[in-house]
Amino acid sequence: MTFVPYKNDILSNISERFINMYNQSLQAEFVENIELAAIGYRSALEILVKDFAVIELNKTHDEVVKKSLCSAIGEYLAQPELVQTADVIRILGNDYTHYQRKYPEHDFTLLKGYMEIFIKQIEVQYMVKHPPVARPD
Repeated sequence: MTFVPYKNDILSNISERFINMYNQSLQAEFVENIELAAIGYRSALEILVKDFAVIELNKTHDEVVKKSLCSAIGEYLAQPELVQTADVIRILGNDYTHYQRKYPEHDFTLLKGYMEIFIKQIEVQYMVKHPPVARPD
């Protein structure tokens, strides 16, 4: 089986760096380095949330870079569903960085599923804000 890189034109408009980190995480998962993949998905989440704040919410880079991921999620994601989804990825991704996991009952598949949901949610946010056509004035 051959690794196929992830491509997403919508998310590329927000963050090429996210696409790069997400692909690194996918590659780690592809070769069954699950712990590295989990940490990578958490890092990709941070990149996407913060780049979303800069690109879509017009926040300054200087403001965004100082925020913890937890703070950035709470401040830059307006919908409770976005916050909840991002928090699952943040918490479970962080869990993979520790010597002893706090939530071993939640496996990598759950984290990955929430990552896929979050990506779709951000795509929806972007598409709603940038429709290809609009009502006449």
